[in-house]
Amino acid sequence: MRSFAIIATLFAAATLAAPTAAVNKRVPLQSVKDAAAANIKQQQEDGCGVLDCVIALAPMSATCAAAAAELELNPIADAACFASILNNLANKPAACGDCSA
Repeated sequence: MRSFAIIATLFAAATLAAPTAAVNKRVPLQSVKDAAAANIKQQQEDGCGVLDCVIALAPMSATCAAAAAELELNPIADAACFASILNNLANKPAACGDCSA
């Protein structure tokens, strides 16, 4: 359940974040990939079907991608994306049941 709360928080933070001056703090892409791979491996060892969970969340991604493509010009699509996120927070897909974070 925490992973869905984190995702929703990140969406909200990205939407509300004010532009700031560019800071030259680059993180090597390989270190990001390594961290993601380690996280996925740990989730799988803990019994999480990562791929199954991602597939279960695909409809939410499609809904939000459609809303993002319209650049806030369609409030109905934005509301559908928000509702989809709330639904996944309240009703965690069964495929994500063993996933902790």
